[in-house]
Amino acid sequence: MPDGNDDHGDDNGDDIAREVLAQFAKLPKRGKPALRPNGRREWTVIAGIVATAPASAPGAAPVAKCVAIGTGLKCLPESARTNDGASVNDSHAEAVCRRSLRRFLLAQMLLVLACKNSWVLQRNDGAGSNPATPFVLRPGVKLSMYISQSPCGDASMRALDKATSHKLAELAPLRVSETSGDAPATGDHGAPAADGATLKRKHSDAVTTDTADGDNQQRPAKQAATSDRAATTTASAVHASLAASSVIRGRNDFTATSGRLRTKPGRPDAPPTTSMSCSDKLAKWNAIGLGGALLSMLLPPLHLESLAVGHLFDAEALHGSLVMRVGCTIPIEIRHATVTFEWSQPDLAAGGDAGADPAAAPLSADAALAWCLGEESEAIVAGRKQGSSPKAGVWPEKSRVRICTLETARLFAQVVKQLDVPYREAILGTTTEPVTYRALKLRATTYQEAKARLYGGPLKGWIVHEQPDFTLDL
Repeated sequence: MPDGNDDHGDDNGDDIAREVLAQFAKLPKRGKPALRPNGRREWTVIAGIVATAPASAPGAAPVAKCVAIGTGLKCLPESARTNDGASVNDSHAEAVCRRSLRRFLLAQMLLVLACKNSWVLQRNDGAGSNPATPFVLRPGVKLSMYISQSPCGDASMRALDKATSHKLAELAPLRVSETSGDAPATGDHGAPAADGATLKRKHSDAVTTDTADGDNQQRPAKQAATSDRAATTTASAVHASLAASSVIRGRNDFTATSGRLRTKPGRPDAPPTTSMSCSDKLAKWNAIGLGGALLSMLLPPLHLESLAVGHLFDAEALHGSLVMRVGCTIPIEIRHATVTFEWSQPDLAAGGDAGADPAAAPLSADAALAWCLGEESEAIVAGRKQGSSPKAGVWPEKSRVRICTLETARLFAQVVKQLDVPYREAILGTTTEPVTYRALKLRATTYQEAKARLYGGPLKGWIVHEQPDFTLDL
C-alpha cells in the first residue's frame, strides 16, 4: 500500500534507519515481535536515535552509532495509570526511545565524572551557550531519529486517512469474523462503518486492544479483572474532560483542523487514556528539548537534527505538526526512510495486504522493548518488566524497568552527587531537607517557563498529569 504524500520527501533517511535496524537485529529476542504458535504474526513500531560525531582524524569517516531504541504500541488507560514513578505509562516506541536516550546520556555523564572518555559528552568549559550546565555535547555531535511509522496523532492523520479509507469494507467483516462483543457502529480510525456494519471487538483477559493500526491500551490481567467499576467511573470522567477541552480522543474526527491536540489512539469501547499522542510529544520535544526538566539542569536543550519516517510518510504534515505548530526555530530535516522494518504493520508496508486472510491477520505485539548503548535491552508489558507480577498486591522492586521515572531519577541523583559544589548547589539549592522529585523538576526554571509558554500557546489544552513525589537520595 503506498504511503501518504511520498512526493514531498526523499529517501535520505535510509542511512539513519539502517543504523537503527542493524542494532535492533543484534538485540536478544525477548521483547521483540514474534510468530505466534497459531501462525499469526505480531507487529510493532520501532523508534531509534542515532548520534553522529565528526571524524576523529583527517580522512576518517564520521562516527555514527545507534544509542537508543524503543519499540511499542501500547499505553496504560487512565484507570490504570500510576503516580509512583515505578511503571511506564506510555509504551509507544517514540516515548520509550526518548526515555532510553535520557538513560544513555546520564550514563555518559557518569563516565565523564569518572575521568573516562565519552565520545558524545564533555565537561562544560563555560564558553558555550549555557555555561550554567555542567555538561555539553561534544562539538559536532548531532542526534537523528528514525520511526518506522509516522507518529500517532496530528502528523499522521491525513496519511492514515488516505491509506485506510478504501480498506474499510474489508476491515468490517474481518472484525466481525474474528472477535465477539458489540461495539459502537464505527469503522476503524473513527470513520463510519462500511455499509452500516456493526464492528465487533475482542476483549482480552490481559489487555484492551485497539483498531487495526495498533496504537493500543494495556492493563495487567488481574487489575483488569478487579477494577471494571472504577475504570467505568474513570472513563466517564475522562470523556467529560476531553469533551470540555480542546483535546480530541485518539483518531476521532478525521475532518478536524490540522494541528489539534490528540490523546493516544484507542478502540472506541476501550478504557480511554489521557496520554498525549506521539505527534504532540514530538512537537513539544522539538520546541523545548528532548531531555526534559531534569536533564535541562545538566545539559543545554537537546534537539534532533533530522527525523526519518517510514510508513505513512507525509513531509508537509510532519513539518507542520512537529515544527511549525510550535514555532520551533531549531532547523530539523524531515526525511523519508524507504527501508522496511520487518515487523511493521503489513497493511501499511509496500505490497502487504493484512485483510486478505482473516485467519492470518497480524496482531499488535503486547511487549515494548527499551535499549540504550551500554546496557542490555528490557521487555515491558503493562508498564513493568515482562514476566513480573505483584506479590500480595505490591509490585516488587525488580518489576521496574530501568527507563521508569523512579530509576531514571535515581541515576540523575548519582550524577548530581558527584558534581562540583557550584553546579550541585545550582541544582539543589543549599537546603539540607530531603529533596522530592516533584520539587526538583520545578527547580528547572528555564525549562518550566518554556513549557508553560507552550501549554499556554500552541499546545494549549495539554493534559497535565500529577507528578510523582518520591524522595531522592541527594
